[in-house]
Amino acid sequence: ATVVEIAGYYIPVVDHMLDTLTTPASFVAGTILMTAALPHLDPTLRWTLGLLVGGGTAGLVQTGTALLRGAATATTGGLANPILATAENTLAVGGVALTLLLPLVAAGLEGGRGIGIEMDPDYVAIARQRLVDAAGSQPDNS
Repeated sequence: ATVVEIAGYYIPVVDHMLDTLTTPASFVAGTILMTAALPHLDPTLRWTLGLLVGGGTAGLVQTGTALLRGAATATTGGLANPILATAENTLAVGGVALTLLLPLVAAGLEGGRGIGIEMDPDYVAIARQRLVDAAGSQPDNS
């Protein structure tokens, strides 16, 4: 499967065949993934969101990619496909790397100083009093 996928990036005929199969499948996969991520919602709302947000987003991205590759094939006779494929793969790998590395970079920039949020003492006192009022007891200040 990996060899066919890589061939699809660089051979226009294989790319077209894969896009023909994966474009409809992306709607289904996006719908199922989104719906699976929302188990706590009412089934009607969950499936509506799954179809519109999950399936719609996945289908839109896949359709856009297929149209871009199709236009590149039509206008350049397939000569631009390797360039687009390499750029797409580079951006995909770079996006994953950023996703994994940015939290580490942020933690390094913070330099162990905590998260840098200072709470207003009046806000803390009001929040504590509301908790006490709701619980009906005195806070433990030990």
